Amino acid sequence: MESGLKVLSVKRFASRHNRPQAKLASDLGEAISQEDIAVHFQPQYELCSGRAVGVEALARWVRLDGRITPPSSFIPVAERFGMIGAIGVSVLYQACSTLCEWTPVERNAPLLCVNVSALQLTVEFAAVLAGILELTEFPGNRLELEVTETSRISNVSRTALILAQCRRHGVRIALDDFGTAYSGFAYLAQLPVDRLKLDQSFVQAMENNRKAAAIVRSVIALGSDMGIDVLAEGIETERQLEMLTVMGCPHGQGNLLSRPLPADAARDFMNRPWGLRHAGGLHAA
Repeated sequence: MESGLKVLSVKRFASRHNRPQAKLASDLGEAISQEDIAVHFQPQYELCSGRAVGVEALARWVRLDGRITPPSSFIPVAERFGMIGAIGVSVLYQACSTLCEWTPVERNAPLLCVNVSALQLTVEFAAVLAGILELTEFPGNRLELEVTETSRISNVSRTALILAQCRRHGVRIALDDFGTAYSGFAYLAQLPVDRLKLDQSFVQAMENNRKAAAIVRSVIALGSDMGIDVLAEGIETERQLEMLTVMGCPHGQGNLLSRPLPADAARDFMNRPWGLRHAGGLHAA
């Protein structure tokens, strides 16, 4: 009922505002109500060995005509029009359900990483999370919540309490896009954090930018000193992978290793050391 009212309110807004974003919001509300938001998975790797150790669940909106609307277009709209919570719950449920199907035949069950916007971290969130874990029978100690949009956290103490409640189920907490704003470092001291996800902008710039390389090196050292895991996002080239390995970065993900994939293809990649590199690199995809 609440989801239906949200879709209706978005449609009414769109009818009063002849703007592309309002039309996109109306279509997105319809997609949510029809459960048309799918989940793809991008494998994550241990950089010292090439072993796949986790997957990040990513929302994908495939239109009825086959067109794909990228998350960079619809996630901001979902946040603006109050639909990010519904998308987040759908992705979390689908991802937990999917990985439960992998477990019986996988020797090393992967960690599941799911993005959670700071806007989702309301007082009800921990209870919703607990309900999904119970319903899907997915073990909490195999789930990691990646907190995004940390600059939108309005009450750090309350957010810390909510995340602490999530951790009681064994769930890990990561800070996404770490290093892009001072707030990330400030929240590191106040929130219960198990992993830092190093923003891809630094990873992709560090080959030719000494300052970017210094930031990457510093975040890796910070994680090591604090006993916090670090994962580098957006690895695109062999040189980036080499630099991260030399710097001692524990984990990474990116198109060099594997693009986001539908569930069956991602599961296959979990059994391939180094993902795409095992098949000869990006040109072999």
